[in-house]
Amino acid sequence: MVDDIAKLELTIAEQLFDNFQKESIPDMETVKISLDNRLSDELSILEIQIKEIEAWGARIGYLLSEANGYLSYFQEKFRPVKSKELSDLDRKSITEFKCIRYQNLVDKLEVLDTRIDKRISLAQSLLKAHQKSG
Repeated sequence: MVDDIAKLELTIAEQLFDNFQKESIPDMETVKISLDNRLSDELSILEIQIKEIEAWGARIGYLLSEANGYLSYFQEKFRPVKSKELSDLDRKSITEFKCIRYQNLVDKLEVLDTRIDKRISLAQSLLKAHQKSG
């Protein structure tokens, strides 16, 4: 009975993760496209671009936090119990293997988060240069 409940809980958590991932993809794609666009030389457009990417930074930060939560949950659920048959390295390897899809989403979001931070920094530098020259 307890085993059945644990399996059901895990199945539901996996379904929730799948839904979360599907819902995250459009935002991630939009951010990628936005980051691939050049920053404008026009001050008014540059200011708009900064606000837009800052807003996306908040959204990606939220998604990253949620993805890390799922990763932690599944790492705990999939980590084999300590035993004489499995070394700590074996347990770690098994856990990483079983959690690769959750880690993959976290990695993608971390890349976007880093790119956003760099883009904001660059945009702010350009904005300061505009303000000094204008």
